[in-house]
Order: sequence, then C-alpha cells, then structure tokens
Amino acid sequence: MERLVKINRNLIKFAVVGLNHGKKHAESIMKIKGCELIATCTRTQVLGQNRLGNINNYTSYDELIRCEEIDALIISSPHHYTLDIFKKACVNIKYIFLEKPVSNTVKDIEEIKKLADKYNVKVLIGHHRRFSSAIEKLKAIVESKELGDLVAFNCLWCLKKHTGYYQ
Repeated sequence: MERLVKINRNLIKFAVVGLNHGKKHAESIMKIKGCELIATCTRTQVLGQNRLGNINNYTSYDELIRCEEIDALIISSPHHYTLDIFKKACVNIKYIFLEKPVSNTVKDIEEIKKLADKYNVKVLIGHHRRFSSAIEKLKAIVESKELGDLVAFNCLWCLKKHTGYYQ
C-alpha cells in the first residue's frame, strides 16, 4: 500500500522497457510536467544512449526492475517477454502500462491478471496503433478540416507485418 501512496507526490518517475515502440512513450514522458523518465532498457547500452540522450539505460530488465525509484513502468518489449517482465516488476512497481499485443496466449494474459490482483497493480493496456504514422496523418487531416466537418467515418485497416513479427 505504501507504494500506491508514494505516487501522489509532485513527480512521477517512469521507466521504459523496449525502445522500439517504447521510444515514443519515453519521449512523451520527457515532455510532461510532473513526469520524469529515469531509466530505459534496451538490448544494447549504446542504442539506449543514442535514442534518448543521457537517460540511465539498462541492458537487463532484471536490473532495471530492481531500481527502487521507479513509480511506473512501461513494458513495450516483444510480447513473448511481457509475462516474465511483469512477474518480476509487479512485486515492487504498482503502475504498469503494457503495449499491445500483451501476449500471444490467453494463459499468459490470465496469469498477468492474477498477478495484478495479487500485488494490487494498476495495469493499462496500450493501443498499439496510436502512434502509427498513418494514424497521425489521418488525425492531422481530420483536425485540419480539409475534408470538412466529418459526421461519420468508416475504415478497414489492413497491414502486412514483417515476417519476424510472427515468430
């Protein structure tokens, strides 16, 4: 319970695991008043340093999770790592954002739910297309009123992912 109260102070300290899609989250955190990005985790130290400047970057999520200063964690790694990271993080970190897809099995998602309940973790699932360049372009067109005042919108979204995604 102590960890839940701690978050109410003026500065929320975030960490991000995975800087592919997670880079957008990290950059957003760095722009929000009252939020501080204190750590990231990528497979290579150099990659983390080059992407976000002088933020503490870990190459092991086990090591990052041991950092007691973290209030909120964003897990934006490949989905087959999510459960393992969540299992280790939920003991000490009580606010966890999971990038979609959360997992490729219902069993893993059920396990995440059980752990969240057991450790009183607040979990938010991200919408993985939110930062897509196609969605951002569409949003800009709608906001510009280039199409006039929209009263309805119907869309079919079809994309082919790279082969590695399905491995």
